[in-house]
Amino acid sequence: MRKLIALFLMVILASFLTYAEVEKKYDRFSKETTISTITSPFRSKRPELYCGPFIFKGEILKKTPEKAPLFFISKNDDWEYLECHHTYLLVDGEAVDLGEGTHHGDVGSGYVLEFIFHLEVPFNLLQKLALAKKVEVKICNTEFVLTREESSDLQEYVRLLTPGK
Repeated sequence: MRKLIALFLMVILASFLTYAEVEKKYDRFSKETTISTITSPFRSKRPELYCGPFIFKGEILKKTPEKAPLFFISKNDDWEYLECHHTYLLVDGEAVDLGEGTHHGDVGSGYVLEFIFHLEVPFNLLQKLALAKKVEVKICNTEFVLTREESSDLQEYVRLLTPGK
């Protein structure tokens, strides 16, 4: 789990100034493939959705995963989610309790980065999110709607987690 969290943090912190997209990348040394959002533009003060990283052995995914990770990242002036990081969704109006996420944070020069990890999201829920017309999110007392870019990343993530893609 530490390796996964370290990879999350590295992906986000290394890509501060570019736009979000999902990438499938094979590492010929470890012989593992990683599927994840690779960049972080911080388009708003509210938490933003990121996909992955989903890591598997080999270059070709042979079967659909049962679960895959998602996380939210927030950049604020102070801690917003340190004590409260339960996540709820409304998927086309249908309530989904994503549960208590795992919180990690990092203090920068004049800002706080907070990560809320949901490491085992059922694949059928990811599919439902990817097909939804509207996904509303509530983390603690913060409510927001996924942007077109976040929905597009989610659709690409699900597509890449489908064998043969």
